[in-house]
Amino acid sequence: MAKSENANEKLARWLNSLDGINHGADFSAQEDKTIIVKQGEVIVLDKPASGYGENVITWANGEIQGDRVSYTNKR
Repeated sequence: MAKSENANEKLARWLNSLDGINHGADFSAQEDKTIIVKQGEVIVLDKPASGYGENVITWANGEIQGDRVSYTNKR
């Protein structure tokens, strides 16, 4: 019996299959990023401009309602 694929392996395989396919978003599966898939649309969130920060996804009634990208100034 073959070992079943875990969720991380399935996600990695799916992302690699999207690499180079636009779907309305410009990205490579070889870079760190936050990706939202909403109703079949792939949305890539911007990285914090300073390189430090957070991406926040807001959910309501089981659906994504919005996102926010904030950054931290490192001194």
